[in-house]
Amino acid sequence: SIKAELQKRQRLFGENDVNHINQYQKLYKEGLVSEPMPHLFLISDEFAELKSEQPEFMKELVSTARIGRSLGIHLILATQKPSGVVDDQIWSNSKFKLALKVQNTSDSNEILKTPDAAEITLPGRAYLQVGNNEIYELFQSAWSGADYVENKEDKEHLDATIYAINDLGQYEILSEDLSGLGSSKEVISVPSELDAVIDYIHDYAEINEIEALARPWLPPLPESVYLQDLHAIQFKEAWTKEKKPLQATIGLLDQPELQSQTPLTLDISKDGHVAVFSSPGYGKSTFLQSVIMDVARQHSPEHLHVYLVDLGTNGLLPLKGLPHVADTITIDESEKCLKFVERLTQEMKNRKQLLSEYDVANIEMYEKASGKEIPHIIIAIDNYDAVKEAKFYESFEMLIMQIVRDGASLGIHTLISAGRQNALRIQLYNNIKIQTCLYMIDQSEVASIVGRSDIKVEETAGRALIKLESPTLFQVALPTKAEDELQQIQLLQQEANDMDREWDGERPKAIPMMPEVIDIATYRKNKDVTKALQAAR
Repeated sequence: SIKAELQKRQRLFGENDVNHINQYQKLYKEGLVSEPMPHLFLISDEFAELKSEQPEFMKELVSTARIGRSLGIHLILATQKPSGVVDDQIWSNSKFKLALKVQNTSDSNEILKTPDAAEITLPGRAYLQVGNNEIYELFQSAWSGADYVENKEDKEHLDATIYAINDLGQYEILSEDLSGLGSSKEVISVPSELDAVIDYIHDYAEINEIEALARPWLPPLPESVYLQDLHAIQFKEAWTKEKKPLQATIGLLDQPELQSQTPLTLDISKDGHVAVFSSPGYGKSTFLQSVIMDVARQHSPEHLHVYLVDLGTNGLLPLKGLPHVADTITIDESEKCLKFVERLTQEMKNRKQLLSEYDVANIEMYEKASGKEIPHIIIAIDNYDAVKEAKFYESFEMLIMQIVRDGASLGIHTLISAGRQNALRIQLYNNIKIQTCLYMIDQSEVASIVGRSDIKVEETAGRALIKLESPTLFQVALPTKAEDELQQIQLLQQEANDMDREWDGERPKAIPMMPEVIDIATYRKNKDVTKALQAAR
């Protein structure tokens, strides 16, 4: 954020042909520029601690010390022992040095090049040195911690206490305080003079309607972000619109280098496929839920079909009521999965054939050339790690590898969650452009997924890194505004049921499975049976 602020000020100076903040502020007062630029003070109490805890931060402070003065950015650094703590470039660019009482002459010499500060005996007494002893003064610093007394100068304080001086020269109180304050149990908090000054400035700004300026750095990402706050959609209205590219808002992106926090939107139509990795319990399934709910709200079942392959602990099952969902597959449904593989293999062949008829390379071009629409297909796979334990492993993985290689141009996309990147074959994850990771117990995994970065993912559910131009932090959005996980499941099911009732058009076909028992009533209600009977008449 500091680097971004320096660059922003340099850009504004360049645009307005000035090289000092005073010149820029003059232009602002004359109304020649619209963006204000105040002086900015960076204050660090106990600088040595900052340096030891955040060594990377020092680079930006050194840069600020070197070029910040003309840009209106100033450093105030405080430390008990400056030796070996303050960088040489900060020393050389610091014109003002103040020294209160220090422990020994070496500390004083480090700051002032004289031993004087070691000889100070009174609290608040200090030496001020400007430049190379251009000014060198002993002064008493002001104390702002005293109790604030309003209109203090207008009030006379008379001490009405009567004393007698005894033979030892000591004062003995003769009068008695009858006010009762001495025995009062209630103590009213009195603001300090510093508090009073801050309150006065705050009130003055409010009364005069002085707007707060944009802060150079934004607050940390919240622990909970909600999808509807980032991308509010009314599905009833959205479903009436024409088919559009598949894009999903998934969270709140933190970009301190741009001084911004904005919604993170994935362009799935363009980038093809998405993989999310994390240790158990940090939000992989929630990530998939948010992606699916966001696209389901935007696209009607006519334009979007979804297959849910839940190989984990039922993280995707709350979504099975969506009218977009063709079917759900669990790890013990081998027969259904093999039929799913056959269906998707045939679907890819059919779509390739359609493209070849018009000599086009992708679904978008086909739709423009033919005037026909083909629905997006999303295959969401939760807990891909478990696929190796399934009986359908080989044929299923062969299909997924084919989809991540050729599926994007055919409008078929995968969303995959896994605990580790090596749960996916190299040929598989190398073809997945969008890869993100939440908290990983093994931090070495993070670098292999999003690249090397100094950013550490906190042990917070939903906190994640994604590789844009560089690894960038974001908070995964929750699909609903729920107080806990149970309520979230209930709200997802409720919204899925609302969508199901609203949609009366054609739906994606489920994978046909032979039931163990067929009763005549269910048989007659089957749509395919009804059609066949009508055709036979």
